[in-house]
Amino acid sequence: MKYYTYQVLNQSNGKKYFGFTTNPEQRWKKHLDGIKAKKKSCPYFHNALKKGPLSNFTFSIIGEYKNKEQALEEEINLIKKYNTQNPNFGYNISSGGESGGFIDESHREKCIMRMKTNNPMKKLRTNKGTFKKGCCHIMTEETKKKISESKKGKNNPMYGNKEAANHLNKMKYNCSHCGKTCNLGNLNRWHMSNCSVIKV
Repeated sequence: MKYYTYQVLNQSNGKKYFGFTTNPEQRWKKHLDGIKAKKKSCPYFHNALKKGPLSNFTFSIIGEYKNKEQALEEEINLIKKYNTQNPNFGYNISSGGESGGFIDESHREKCIMRMKTNNPMKKLRTNKGTFKKGCCHIMTEETKKKISESKKGKNNPMYGNKEAANHLNKMKYNCSHCGKTCNLGNLNRWHMSNCSVIKV
């Protein structure tokens, strides 16, 4: 059995992807099928292919080897040489070898640190400091004041519109206990379960 190392070059930006395979034609077809897959083995690369156009990408065989170990070693060397784990230069998410399309530990640690650094829910910025349900941004008194001022007077989109609340006042409801007619706000506040007739 023969083993091959291959390169996929994005001619529009010079970024590369390196891999190894025993069947180049089938491997390229799998990459193209990965565009539509929900769970992608090489997400960064397949998303780039999806964005396209595919005419920008060229698939080429770089080397041919008699044993698997040589091919894997060359794949690792190519990824390291061209620094294709760096998103600025390529699409590989692992260092190559048997790791295939899976993320290796070094890359995983980088991702974790990046998420921790850029986490919008970290402490001092939220009330819980995690991505748990119910988390929300803490609003300082200064922020609340700015929002309040931005809605006052002429800044309010309903400023000067005397007809703004008329549609609410026109809607009348009858209390089933005392029979009085009022708008919905007063009905809920002073009547129904809060009606004075019941309390007496």
